[in-house]
Amino acid sequence: MIETHIDRDLAPATGTEWMSGGGEMGRRMRELDWTQSTLGTPRRWPAALKSATRIVLASHEPVCVWWGSDCALIFNDACAPLLGEYAANALGQPAPAAWLDGAAQVSGGDSTYAHSLSPVPGEDGGLGGVFCAFFDVSAAVATERKLVTEVQSLTRLHDLTLRLGGMTELGPILQAILDTAVETQDADFGLVWLQDRETRVLAVEASRNWDPQLLKTFNNVKSGPAGSAAGNAFEQRRRWVIEDVEADEGYEPYRHIARTIGYRAIHSTPIVTRAGSLLGVISAHYAQPRQPSQRDMQMADVCARHAADAIESFRGQAAIRESERLHRAIGESINYGVWVCDGHGHQTYTSESFLRLTGLTAEQCAGEGWTTVLHPDDRERTLEAWRHWMAAGGEWDFEHRIRGADGQWHAVLARGMPVRNDQHDIVGWAGINLDIARLKQVENELRELDERKNEFLATLAHELRNPLAPLRNGLELIKLAGTRPGTIDKAREMMERQLAQMVRLVDDLLDVSRVSRGKIDLRRERMALAVVLRNAIETSAPLLQDRNHHFVMHIPAGPLVVDADLTRLSQVFWNLLSNAAKYTEPGGRIELTVTALGDHVEVAVRDNGIGIPVDMQDRIFDTFTQVDRAMDKSQGGLGIGLSIAKRLAEMHDGSIRVSSKGHGEGTEFVVRLPLVSPG
Repeated sequence: MIETHIDRDLAPATGTEWMSGGGEMGRRMRELDWTQSTLGTPRRWPAALKSATRIVLASHEPVCVWWGSDCALIFNDACAPLLGEYAANALGQPAPAAWLDGAAQVSGGDSTYAHSLSPVPGEDGGLGGVFCAFFDVSAAVATERKLVTEVQSLTRLHDLTLRLGGMTELGPILQAILDTAVETQDADFGLVWLQDRETRVLAVEASRNWDPQLLKTFNNVKSGPAGSAAGNAFEQRRRWVIEDVEADEGYEPYRHIARTIGYRAIHSTPIVTRAGSLLGVISAHYAQPRQPSQRDMQMADVCARHAADAIESFRGQAAIRESERLHRAIGESINYGVWVCDGHGHQTYTSESFLRLTGLTAEQCAGEGWTTVLHPDDRERTLEAWRHWMAAGGEWDFEHRIRGADGQWHAVLARGMPVRNDQHDIVGWAGINLDIARLKQVENELRELDERKNEFLATLAHELRNPLAPLRNGLELIKLAGTRPGTIDKAREMMERQLAQMVRLVDDLLDVSRVSRGKIDLRRERMALAVVLRNAIETSAPLLQDRNHHFVMHIPAGPLVVDADLTRLSQVFWNLLSNAAKYTEPGGRIELTVTALGDHVEVAVRDNGIGIPVDMQDRIFDTFTQVDRAMDKSQGGLGIGLSIAKRLAEMHDGSIRVSSKGHGEGTEFVVRLPLVSPG
C-alpha cells in the first residue's frame, strides 16, 4: 500500500514543487513569493486551485484562472501577450477590469481574442474561482468587419437611390453620387467630369474637398494621356488607376497640384450608358498610395452606373421637356390652340389661348365644360356630332360659335383625330381650334364682291347697250337720208355723243385695271392748284349745267402749288364734282372750298344731295360699290370712279375722306394734298 499523505514539515518552504513545467510563467510562479498575495503560500492552496493551475501551465492556448473574491490572476505564457505591459506584475493580482466586465473581445498584438468562462468549485462547495480560456477570433472579426463595411456601403447606395428619386437637377444628382463614391471607397477627394458635346473636352460637373481655384486646372481635360487618369479612362473606356502619383511619370504635369491638395492615388472609372455611349468619368482620390480593393472597384462601378442612368434620364427628360415646350408653342401659335380628350371624350387639356378667349379656367373647361360657351343654336348639334364622331372614331371637323370673354361670338373650326395604342384601340382624342372669323369675313367679302361684280357686269352691259341702239338708229337714218345733209348731221352728232359715252366707259375700265395693277405712271410737275381745279370744273361743267345746279367756289387768292400730274389729279376732282352732280337732285347746291393748312391744303366738295348711309361710308371707295344703284344706272355710272380717285390721291401723297349724316343729308368729300414751294 502506497502512503499518499505528505507531512507538511518535510515539504520545501515555498510549497511550489507541484508547479512543474509551464515555461516562463511556470518559472515565475515557482519563484514568486506568494505570501505577499491574497492566495497565500501555494502549499495551502485548495486542491481545486492547484488542479486549475496545473491545467493553465500545461496548456498551449491562452488560459487563466481568477481565484477568490478579489479574482487573483494566474495565467500562462500564451496569455501573457493579452495583458501587454500589465503581464510583468499581474501574477496573483486582480484580473484586468476589461476581462472582469465581461468584454467580448480582447486584443493581443495583431490578433483579436474572445474568451469563455467556467466556474471552479471551492473547498466548501461554493464558487472558488473562474477558469477563463481565450480563442483567436481574428479571422471571424475581419470577416465581420468586412460584412459590416459591405452592409454600410449597401446602405449608402440604397440611401443614394432613394435620394436620387426625389431630385430633378443634374448638378445635385452628380454631387450626391460623387459623395457616395468617395465615402464607400474610403477616399479623401473626388471629381466627376462630363464630356462637353460641342468642345469634346471633359468639364468638371461635381467635386469633393477640392479648392475652387485649383479645380480650374482640371475643368477642361482632354481625353487621352494628356488628361491623366480621367483622360485615359475616358479614351480607353476602362478603369484607370494611379497607385502613387509621385511614382507615375505620366502624372508629372499635375504632381504639384496633388501635393498642394494632398492626394497620392487616383481611381478613375468611365461613365458609360447601358447602350454604350461614353458620357464622362468619376474619380476617387486618396491621401495615401493605394491600390483599390475589389470592393472599391465595385462601388466605383455602381456609382458610375448611377451617374450614367441619371445623366441619360435627365437628358431624356430635358429632351421631353423641350419637345413639350415646342409642341406647346406650336399649339399656342394656333389661334385658339390645341385640346386633348381622354377615351371617354372628356377634355383633359386645353391651350392657354382658348382659355384666354373664353375666360374659363382649365378646371371649368375640363370634361364637357367647354360646351358651356357654345352658342345656344350650336350647342346641341355640336354635342350630337361630337358623340357620333367618338362612336365612329373618325376625323372631327366642325364649325361652331364660341362666346368670348369680350362678350362677342367667335367663329371656330374644331378639328381632331383619334389617338390609338399599339392594339389600335382608341385611348383619346387630340385636335386644334382654328379662329375662322377672318376666314368668314373674307368669305363674306368675297361673296359680296362677287355680287357686286355680277351687278357691275349687268350695269356695264346696260351702259354699253344703251349707246348701241342710238348708234344703230343713226346708221339707219344716214342710209335713209339720201342727200339731206341736215338729217345726216343730226344723226352724226347723236352718234358722236353716244360713242364718246362708250369711250368714257372703256377709259374708266382701263383706269381701274391700271390702278389696281399699279401700272399708272404719273408725270408730275410743280403747278398751281387753281389750274388743276379749273381743268376739273371745265370738264364737269356740262353735267352741272345740264342738271341746273348752283355751283359755288371758295378759293384763296394766294398761290397754292402742288407737285402733280395735271390730267390725273384733275381726274380726282372731276370725279368728285361729277358724283356730286349725279347724286344731287336737279337745282341742287354744290360747293368747292379750298383751305390752306400749313404745308398741306384741303379741297372739299360738298353737296346737298341724297347722302350716304353710315354703314356704307367705310366701303364707298371699294371697287364696284354704288350707293343708289337705280340712280347710278340712270346717270351712267359703273361704281368705280371713287376707287380710282382714292388711289390717284394716294399716288400724289395725299388722302381722301368722306362724311355724310345719312340719307338725304348731302355728302362732303375732302382731298388733302401736300404743298410745295413755288420755285
